[in-house]
Amino acid sequence: MNFLPAYIPKRIIIIGLCFLGSVISHADRANMSIAIASMALEFNWSYITQGHILSSFFIGYLTTQVIGGALSDRFGGKWVLGIAAALWTIFTLLTPIAAKYSVLYLILCRILLGIGEGACFPSIHSLIAVWFPSEERSRAVGAITSSNFIGTMFAMPISTLLIASPFFGWESIFFIFGLVGCIWSFVWHFLGASNPIDYPGISKEELSWILKSECDVNKNNLGFNQFESRMSVVEYIDSEIGSSRIFAIEEDENTKLLKVNHDQKYLKVQCIK
Repeated sequence: MNFLPAYIPKRIIIIGLCFLGSVISHADRANMSIAIASMALEFNWSYITQGHILSSFFIGYLTTQVIGGALSDRFGGKWVLGIAAALWTIFTLLTPIAAKYSVLYLILCRILLGIGEGACFPSIHSLIAVWFPSEERSRAVGAITSSNFIGTMFAMPISTLLIASPFFGWESIFFIFGLVGCIWSFVWHFLGASNPIDYPGISKEELSWILKSECDVNKNNLGFNQFESRMSVVEYIDSEIGSSRIFAIEEDENTKLLKVNHDQKYLKVQCIK
């Protein structure tokens, strides 16, 4: 009887790690919208200050969207995604420390976290273009797109439980999610790869299937003028704007609900006294 595991396609390992990386990225982005209500009470922040803190992330996020993709195509998606993950993980861990120093340090920390996360999606899409044949790319992109909402879905209840726990506080949110990011970065360093040719243990059949598809794409490569005229590009940009708007609304509504909850608890304590 053969107890050796069946061959796992290496592109499945790559997309699985990219999926988890994107989940962690969006969780690190969303947890501030939960923690900020407790932080605002501790540091006596106004609504304007909270708005500056929440929006500062997107200043950094905007700067590396195009640059992240260009660097991935030039130097390899593994390294760009790995560096980006290390960057957003470091500044997730530094968030509680920065908050205790000053609001300006915290805003700077959020901007730098945004710079790291801004390169996440472009580098993953660059990896998909290299690793997946055209017949499978839409499924790979769909899996990564779903990770946006899965990361937020996990971050919000976990963050709320950590804040509500008598053994933890809002600081633990950033330390725990940062630790998860460190573990992912360690695994990605050893199992990630920019190109299937460089991946140890990849089968000849899988490699030839990927490279054949790449040759077919290169034969029908579009110029930039043809690319920018396609409606699919306009539709993609429109969907991204809509998705970012949904995240912004969610953050705003979560902050308001948590503030009301904190105020109600405070009033109950005052009545008991």
